Amino acid sequence: MSDLLPSSLEIERCGQPSIGCPSGWTERLDRALALDWSEIADGLTKASAVFVAARGLALGSAREIALKLSEILRLPSIGLSAAELQHGPRAALSSRTPVVMMRLMDETAATVDALVNELREQKFALHLCGGPHGSLAWLTEDDPATDPITMLVPAYRMIEQTARACGFDPDRPPCLRKITETF
Repeated sequence: MSDLLPSSLEIERCGQPSIGCPSGWTERLDRALALDWSEIADGLTKASAVFVAARGLALGSAREIALKLSEILRLPSIGLSAAELQHGPRAALSSRTPVVMMRLMDETAATVDALVNELREQKFALHLCGGPHGSLAWLTEDDPATDPITMLVPAYRMIEQTARACGFDPDRPPCLRKITETF
């Protein structure tokens, strides 16, 4: 898991103008690494399953976080669109199935906010990253272009710390070889 968080030096190499990394990218990732999501770890380890939801550009990150929760913490998790969560999968929500929601400051914000309000009114366990009513630590300024990647950093950190606390090796999940071989 620690291999997923590159050093600032590696990011600087990536940050060559030919790559097109945004200005301030290295500093933004460093600040994201300092964010602490450990407050949700206990609830996640006691959950029967976790739903990770987002819309737009954050959907890939939601799916990645769900995958890592399953691989590393051995926790059944699904990453899906917040729009999908409003329908069929919503029936599976309970006090034992928390939702981790990723919110960007873009055209999808209003629909994510509406779903967040509904889920909170129904008293579901909800952990929101981003926006004015977020419950997870987040950067004060929003950048919809880089936030989907930046949101992975505190999530990976929390997953790694939780895995180690549970006695799991985050770099050696069961039934998974983390080496890609080309034939």
